Amino acid sequence: MNTILVIDDKKDNLVSITALLKNLIANSEVITAQSGKEGIEKAGQYNPDVIILDIKMPEMDGYEVCQVLKNNPKTRHIPVIFLTAIHTDTQSKVKGLKLGADAFLTKPIDQAELIAQINAMMRIKHAEDMLRKEKDLLEDIVLQRTSELLASQMRYKSLFNSISDMVIIHKRDGKILEVNNTTCDHLGFSHDAMMLMTLQQLTAEGDSDRIHHYLHSIDENADPYETSFVDRNGNTIPVEIVSTVVYYLNENAILSVARDITERKHIEHVRNQLSIVLDNSDDAIIGATLDGKIASWNKAAQYIFGYAFDEVVGCDLSILSPPYRPDEFDQLLVLVKHNEAIAHYETEGLDKKGAIHNLSMTISPLVDEHNTIIGCSIIARDLTDVKRTKEKLKKGLDIIQNLEDIAPAYFITLNEEGNILTCNKAMLQATGFPLSQVVGKTCCDIFIPVVGQKSFRNQLATMKRTRATRIFESPVNTKSDEERIVQWHARPVYNDNEFDYFMFIGIDITEKKQLEKKILQANLEERNRIARDLHDGLGQHLAGIIFKTEMLRIKIKNDYPQEADEIVEIQNMVHQAIEQTRLIARGLSPVDLSNKGLYSSLQEMVADVNKNFAIKAILEWNITSNIDEAIDTVHVYYIIREALNNAVKHASPKNIAITISEDDAYYYVKIMDDGKGIPD
Repeated sequence: MNTILVIDDKKDNLVSITALLKNLIANSEVITAQSGKEGIEKAGQYNPDVIILDIKMPEMDGYEVCQVLKNNPKTRHIPVIFLTAIHTDTQSKVKGLKLGADAFLTKPIDQAELIAQINAMMRIKHAEDMLRKEKDLLEDIVLQRTSELLASQMRYKSLFNSISDMVIIHKRDGKILEVNNTTCDHLGFSHDAMMLMTLQQLTAEGDSDRIHHYLHSIDENADPYETSFVDRNGNTIPVEIVSTVVYYLNENAILSVARDITERKHIEHVRNQLSIVLDNSDDAIIGATLDGKIASWNKAAQYIFGYAFDEVVGCDLSILSPPYRPDEFDQLLVLVKHNEAIAHYETEGLDKKGAIHNLSMTISPLVDEHNTIIGCSIIARDLTDVKRTKEKLKKGLDIIQNLEDIAPAYFITLNEEGNILTCNKAMLQATGFPLSQVVGKTCCDIFIPVVGQKSFRNQLATMKRTRATRIFESPVNTKSDEERIVQWHARPVYNDNEFDYFMFIGIDITEKKQLEKKILQANLEERNRIARDLHDGLGQHLAGIIFKTEMLRIKIKNDYPQEADEIVEIQNMVHQAIEQTRLIARGLSPVDLSNKGLYSSLQEMVADVNKNFAIKAILEWNITSNIDEAIDTVHVYYIIREALNNAVKHASPKNIAITISEDDAYYYVKIMDDGKGIPD
């Protein structure tokens, strides 16, 4: 059935044309629209075979409607017959034809002409529809063939580029014809850049001659060839190349597949290194099958058990067990078959000579690439010497434990944080603490006064850092707040290179220190007495001698001028003796550091040297702690003064430098001068 769309703003015209068309054209359906907008919508909805369109309409005239219809791909092929009640001039017809109109009819309508035009338009429409269908069919066929060809090419390209190895198609002279994406990604070159290169340019320097010979020797079954490619950044990539002859772009070419063997080379290197490690390990490393047959054997295994590899390969593991442990390895292999690892299993082993070895074994399952258990590795450490050492150590510890209770020396052990682990009776009795009140407590909090705690902790840190024995003195408090002085011999104890504890052995030197103090006090008093005697006795006598000689010089200077000059020389010598006496007296006089402290006293000493001698003395003080509370600084003062006096008297220096410094455990005194030194 043919469909005709009539568009006219006058309803009477629509009714008359509809009746006419239905009467004169059989099997036709007439659709009407009273406006241009409605006509456009129905044209799109019903897709009619012919459109009869009135030109003169309000809002949107026929020309505008025609333009919209012809611009729409869905309706542009529908023939349009313009229908107008006025005489249509040539210019109007040209305008309509340019817009896509197919014919013009003037009202009143000639029935024969209308029917003839409609039939002609429908024939044209049907013919065009046939042509479009054939064209569409042809385009579909071409598109299908093109799609199949593109799909084939894409599949080839996709397959070519999906290969994880580098694929290079090249001529026999090495000129590259095609590469896959993997090659570009691996080497960092663009596809276009690689099309301008040769295979020789990709290989490492020095391999060009070998690759040239290889290319000319390729046949259909060429052997794999190892070389190295160099990427864009100059990095070397080891590759294995397999090549074959192919037909490409109407000529013979060579297809080379290059596999990156960096990981394989790395594994080979690791295996070599591992082999070296295994051969140099002190532990026996044994590989065995699941039925207990020995498959591998390193040098340490040979050293421990005495068998060479050729003697044990293929033998049962039971040859390494003592007769009283016949089924031990069979039981362990049952666990291995269930994928259970065995760590630090202590047992006994039997060597070739029948000697028993104490062993610690770690047994691990070995799997293949399918994660199937195929055997086990056994790492056996010989503990025989360790066991003997531990037995000796235990005996030694027993002796120490017995000595703890009878020795007068203090014995104490501390953990890494300085907490008390053990303490012997001698120290408990001396300090008045019961063992329950000290074990687990911090040593500094229990025994060490506040003034000595920093120094004590520094000693612990130094011992742990240096692993060295330290000898030092520290005050120790008793429960009754009495202070004792103890000289400690301390060292850190390690077990298998791991810190275990600090061990302290101490001697109470309180009485010794008190005696030394009394001796020092007596010495100071005696020095003070001698200084007074020198100043008040010898000094006065020497002054009297100067007075007497001066009176004598005045009497004889006129009669005996030469002798008078000699008296002056004598007086000068006596003056020097007086000065030396004063220096000796001042040196013997005791020093009181309680008010000024060591630093101020040393500054005065240096100022005195600068004032009385043609010497530049300096004091460099690098102390931040309270040295006057930490040590007996009177001894230090006398030592420095004695060294300074010796330098002034004997070295004739121009400069003297005194440096006082400290670290975590000690104070240091350094005195340097630029004098002549001590003669040989």
